[in-house]
Amino acid sequence: MAVLQASVAIPVLNEEHYLPGLLRSLCAQRDIVLDVVIAEGHSDDRTVEVTRRIIAANTNPNVEIRIFTVDRRNVSYQRNYAVARTRFDLLLFFDADVRLPHPYWARNMVRKHLHRRAAVSTCRFRPVEPQVLAHVYFAILFGFHQVMRWITPYSLGAMLLTSREMFDRIGGFDADLPLNEDAHFVKCISRYGRFDVLPDACWISARRLLRGGFFNSAVLYVRIFLHRTRHGEMVDDLGYWEELDYGPPPQ
Repeated sequence: MAVLQASVAIPVLNEEHYLPGLLRSLCAQRDIVLDVVIAEGHSDDRTVEVTRRIIAANTNPNVEIRIFTVDRRNVSYQRNYAVARTRFDLLLFFDADVRLPHPYWARNMVRKHLHRRAAVSTCRFRPVEPQVLAHVYFAILFGFHQVMRWITPYSLGAMLLTSREMFDRIGGFDADLPLNEDAHFVKCISRYGRFDVLPDACWISARRLLRGGFFNSAVLYVRIFLHRTRHGEMVDDLGYWEELDYGPPPQ
């Protein structure tokens, strides 16, 4: 059996506390060759320093990590920038606060994606924090993703898997969208093939929910979803980010 190969694109900004966990879990992956490209937006913390330490300490010959600094703080732009510097046809997208639960996770995910002939796939998310509400939220999110497969595909950008062909066909992520650029990306690709939600779970931080409050966050996300459903993609954040004190989206 041929060795699986995949490129990994990670947009980051001030992620010195979360990115090391993701990178270490990627360095631990087996039975797959990973080309990892990080696009960081001139972070104000030690993101670059800790990343370079992990790169230097990596002993897995099948995992190569490179980091680039970009001039634009925009998650879509950073994802597109990273993809342009990757080598393989399969594309994995991760957010910095994701961690892979075991050394064969990436291999298993890619195999299932290919076997099921999906155009774009996501997975189940489980929070690293112990709060019960966080686990309830992500369980509901998994069910929501499953239902939306048959209506209008919707997914988080925290973990996505697709091909370079599909990425190029839709022109990558839309850097003009301040919100739900990940859902828009999945929706566009689903016009050319099937969107799949795999039951394999990766870990993710519920930090945004904890910071904004679960109830307030849920209400906000419903409002954003209804706005997109009624009026289409949002070209203005309408102050939604400030409502939960996230700060403005990176531009």
